[in-house]
Amino acid sequence: MHALKNGYPTPASDIPAPVGGVPAATEPRHLSLDVERDASGAPTAVRVEGGLDFVTVLAFRDAAFGAVGARPHDLLLDLSGVHSCDQAGLSGLVAVVRVARMMGVGVRVAPAPDLRVMLESTGLNRHIPLAC
Repeated sequence: MHALKNGYPTPASDIPAPVGGVPAATEPRHLSLDVERDASGAPTAVRVEGGLDFVTVLAFRDAAFGAVGARPHDLLLDLSGVHSCDQAGLSGLVAVVRVARMMGVGVRVAPAPDLRVMLESTGLNRHIPLAC
């Protein structure tokens, strides 16, 4: 990776590290996913903990689409453990809700408080049913 120094490309090794250590873009991201299927008629639950962002959204979508593909009557997306979410995370959430609806699966989202504020401020709460 190169940066510009005096208008010329320079190796990234010549760029001093930011104060405080590792740059934010290279910090490891973590996402914990758990899919709980219940044959007794209770909703299938996809529980998510960590950051839901451009790095982790594909894993979230894969797990959620897998749960939807099992054709449960209801799907609960438990996002109460999500501590951060970017535009890619929101886009992934919208995609999961759309696919679930197209397949006739009822879906509800249990968001973390900050995620609830984000959904309300963007107006997505009018399109995504939120669990209490």
